[in-house]
Amino acid sequence: MEDEPRPVRPVTACEDANISKVLVSLRDGRRKTCEEIFTETSMSRTSVFRVLTNKLNKKFSKWVPHLLTDEQKESRVNFSRNFLRRFQTEQNDFFGSDNYRCIPGILKQSGSQPNGKTLMSLVQRKFDAT
Repeated sequence: MEDEPRPVRPVTACEDANISKVLVSLRDGRRKTCEEIFTETSMSRTSVFRVLTNKLNKKFSKWVPHLLTDEQKESRVNFSRNFLRRFQTEQNDFFGSDNYRCIPGILKQSGSQPNGKTLMSLVQRKFDAT
């Protein structure tokens, strides 16, 4: 027993030509919405979203790659270990010291999000100073 062939619209969202259209649109500015990209590319909203998330591995906020390099991963692990070690040694005094006060300033940096290295170095400098 077999199904008879049915007319099905081919999935064209993730073809190379459409991926190229989305990439060209993103080169003009990374802070675009799906709405702006679909208007520029004449693709459907769903197709634009599929290309961005499935093929280009982009995440929301700004359409930036969401993959870390090995160096960035190692830096985050090292920072987390140092942070945990510091917390274990200071325990009760940890949040009462100046360490806690430096974090909100980093999170509010000049309207743009710093890359992982900048964030790590700012926090690390504060912790190493004490």
